[in-house]
Amino acid sequence: SSGINAMGYIRLIRSGGLHCTSNSIRFIPDLEDIVQFKPLVHDAKLSAESSMAAEQLDDAIEDLTRNFAEGTDYFRILVDVFTAEFRSQKNVHMRNFYIICPPLIVNFVEHMIVCKEKMNKKNNPAGAAFTDDGFAMGVAYILKVLDQYHEFDSLHWFQSVREKYVLEKRSIDNQKKVNAAAAKSDEKLSQTMELTVKRLETYHREFDLVYFSLSSARIFFHGLKGDPSMQSTADKKDVADGVDETVKVDAESTL
Repeated sequence: SSGINAMGYIRLIRSGGLHCTSNSIRFIPDLEDIVQFKPLVHDAKLSAESSMAAEQLDDAIEDLTRNFAEGTDYFRILVDVFTAEFRSQKNVHMRNFYIICPPLIVNFVEHMIVCKEKMNKKNNPAGAAFTDDGFAMGVAYILKVLDQYHEFDSLHWFQSVREKYVLEKRSIDNQKKVNAAAAKSDEKLSQTMELTVKRLETYHREFDLVYFSLSSARIFFHGLKGDPSMQSTADKKDVADGVDETVKVDAESTL
C-alpha cells in the first residue's frame, strides 16, 4: 500500500507542478519553435550584461519547457525506488501477488457499480463516482515492480470473465426463446430474465473497462527497468498482447 500511496502523492505533486508551470509558460508563443536569445544578443553586439541576461532567460525557458513536457520520469523514479524493496527476501510473500489480482478486480468492479448507481440518486450521496483509475494504476505498478506481468497474463483472467458472461447471456437468450414459444408465456419470468441480462451486461461492461484501464496503465511502465539485473520478461509483450486482446474483444462484441 505504501507504493500505491507514494504513486498517488507523486501524481498529486506532478499535477501541481504542471499547474504552476503552465502559468509561466503561457507567455511563450510557440513551444515547438523556441527562439534562443543569447545568439541574437551576440549578433546585435550588445553588452556583456545583456548577453548574461539572455543566457539566463534561455536557461529559464529551457527549464520550463522540460518540466512541462516530461512524462514518465516520475514513474521511472517510483519503479527504481521500490523494485529492490518489493523483491527483497523480507517481502517474499509478494511473489504470489498476481494470484490475488482476480478477487481484487471482482471487488473493485462491484465497488464501481455501487458508485455509479449512487450517481443517479439525488443530493449527491457520498461515494458517488463514474470512474476511478487509481486501482488500475496501482495494480499495474505493483505487477511491474514485481515483474509479474507474464504470470498475471498466464491466468487468462479477463478472457475467462468474458467467456463466462457470454455463456450466461447465451443461456438466458435460450430460456427467453423457450418461454416465448410456450403457449402461455410467463410475463413475470420474462421480466426476471430481462433484469438478469441487464445485470450481466453491466458486470461485463465493468470488467471490460477495468481491462482497458489496466492495459492503458501498463503503457506508463512499458520499457522501465527498475534494476538492470531484474529486467522484466514481459515488457516486449505488453503492447502486442494488449493489441491481440483488444482485437478479441472487438471481434466478440460484433458477433
